[in-house]
Amino acid sequence: RRAARQVGAVVAVKIVVTKGENTGVRGKLDDVKKVKGVNIFPPAIEETLAGVETLTNDWEAVIERVKEVDRMTVRAEVNPDVDKARWPLDPGEVEKALSASLLIRCPVELVEAGEIPRKYADVLKPGWKRIEDKRDVPF
Repeated sequence: RRAARQVGAVVAVKIVVTKGENTGVRGKLDDVKKVKGVNIFPPAIEETLAGVETLTNDWEAVIERVKEVDRMTVRAEVNPDVDKARWPLDPGEVEKALSASLLIRCPVELVEAGEIPRKYADVLKPGWKRIEDKRDVPF
């Protein structure tokens, strides 16, 4: 179900899920990116990465088109307090969690704290600014 509200000349549309275990607002329609035919909501990425205790809240995603196929890569920072011997740090575990949440496979790069630019550090910045779309085809 979609709920719309008029904001000046712009209509903001929220996606609301009313069936299943994940009921509630999934995100705003203007924040959605479509990758491989699947709608990607930035909060879904954020919630999934927040469930991994060895990662920080800093992440970014890049969407590219490689040989006519969309590809999204997620970079996430590892908590500096975590001992390197304890890194989950098999990115495959994080990839499986993202795959289950987003319904697409996306490679994950785990990087040390501070490697992701701090342009995302401002709490007031919305999550969609963490996704960089490098495709030349507008959606």
